[in-house]
Amino acid sequence: MATGDTPATADPPESDEPTAERRAENPRLYEDEHLVAEGRLGPNELYWRDHFAWLKDAGYLLRPRYSPTWSAPWKSVDEKPWTFEESVMPLSSLVIDATRSSDGSYVVLKRCDRLDPSVVSGALREGQIFEKLFREPLASDPKNHCIRLIEILQVPDDPATDLIVMPLLTPWQSPYFQFVTIGEAVEFFSQIFEGLKFLHNHNIWHGDCKANNIMMDASPILREDPHPWDHTMTRDYSRYLPPVRTRTRHPVKYYWIDFDLSDEYDPSKGPPLVVPGYGGTRNVPEFSFPDRKCNPFAVDVWCLGFMIQVYFTEGSELDSREKMQGFEFMHGLVAAMTQEDPAKRPNMDEVVRQFSKIKAGLSPWKLRSRFTSERRAGIVQSATHWARQLYLMARRIPAIPTP
Repeated sequence: MATGDTPATADPPESDEPTAERRAENPRLYEDEHLVAEGRLGPNELYWRDHFAWLKDAGYLLRPRYSPTWSAPWKSVDEKPWTFEESVMPLSSLVIDATRSSDGSYVVLKRCDRLDPSVVSGALREGQIFEKLFREPLASDPKNHCIRLIEILQVPDDPATDLIVMPLLTPWQSPYFQFVTIGEAVEFFSQIFEGLKFLHNHNIWHGDCKANNIMMDASPILREDPHPWDHTMTRDYSRYLPPVRTRTRHPVKYYWIDFDLSDEYDPSKGPPLVVPGYGGTRNVPEFSFPDRKCNPFAVDVWCLGFMIQVYFTEGSELDSREKMQGFEFMHGLVAAMTQEDPAKRPNMDEVVRQFSKIKAGLSPWKLRSRFTSERRAGIVQSATHWARQLYLMARRIPAIPTP
């Protein structure tokens, strides 16, 4: 490991058996343990098994688990199922990982409603949203922080369904990919604010602004590829993922994903008012009045502010999230974004302007401060952290890691 490149992964558990922490981080990996033990696919996996051959012909190879001829390898040996890669189930019934045959790259396939040119609003329109976002000039706009569209496949035996093909990304909030400095988190804020502003400026609301709908291209910090459904493990599931590089020395890009609750606003039709869409964040003030239309752009702002509050500025007992140390500079902006009255919230143009002023006022010492919770701050860890930061300062490595 190069000097100054702090490992950003958590220590692996001593036992190979799934721990409580791994279960909490990946709850769906183990909720169907009886199916795993019996070597059977879950009900939501049968669709992928049934389309394994067609996808292979289309250029996308699913993991061996989904081959029609697959049988569980642990059934014939005296070993625990969870030591085998083929025991890992996907976290969503709608999404599966695959390898693109043409170049060996890893992708995800997501089932969505078939594109229908006659649909203009009020329906699941993820394919249409993607097609707009990835037509020029939007596709090449550097402010476009939406996950890239590779292609849309039409499922031949399922006239109601298309498969959206996208790059395989990594959760930004996984403990194995922890921020090291406040400056790394500041760059995260910059990119996600810019990405949501980009959507709003093109009259698209996201509709589900929550932590797991933001992901990152972790390739700059990875020494090995992680497993797509268990990011504590290497892709072949043979061992725990080795320590990753820091974002400070190897900047990453963040992307908004999951547009199945998104829609496009037509300014010619008056104010943007819709019935609440109820994404993953259910405590939005407007959602207390389900029969009252609300501004979906203001809902996006509230949800994003709330996510920052939970993961950075305040923590959450409900989600077992600790308050992070040193983010008092975000309190005012987060409070503005999460005001109960949507008319008083800043729009994303204003959020970006305010944040730019906040960022410009942060000292190099603040930006290089250790990213840690108040409970976990320690003298020894801080001394080691600052020794590395002084080395990076001497090397003139920027405190804010811009890709």
